[in-house]
Amino acid sequence: MGRPRKGSFDQATRARVLQAAELQFGEHGYRDARLEDIAAAAGIRRPSLLYHFGSKQQLYELVVQHAFAQIRAALELGMAHGGSFAERLDSTIDELVTFETTHRPLMSVVLRELVDPRGQAAATVAAEFVVVVDALEQFVVAARGDALGDLPVRAAIMQLIMGHLS
Repeated sequence: MGRPRKGSFDQATRARVLQAAELQFGEHGYRDARLEDIAAAAGIRRPSLLYHFGSKQQLYELVVQHAFAQIRAALELGMAHGGSFAERLDSTIDELVTFETTHRPLMSVVLRELVDPRGQAAATVAAEFVVVVDALEQFVVAARGDALGDLPVRAAIMQLIMGHLS
């Protein structure tokens, strides 16, 4: 039997692989997660996984990118909520906390990468984390403006996020 066709890897299979990878990387970390376990959980074989995702490193990077895409979507959903600044802030926090509690393994991956500068996706996480913090900072400053005075908004946001995650 030959290799599967490049286009034969459907979106449902891709989603299963990413979900299985999130669970394995979240539970075991990059180093101890096994591609065989990820493939088995997704219902495919390891060679097929490698054919479509290239390497463990590439799959891990995709998991991290997927995590931050979902975090940004939760953030945007919360900030788009109507009402006063307080209501919008509450909605934003609710969306982010809901995401965090329903995606624990994924948040484990993100937290590991945030605290370990030698992590496999540290550069990606650092860049993606800056985008999230920038969006939150712009949201708070735009809504509250002068009422904040000399409050270091960015530092406060980062401290709140890291305190919550840890």
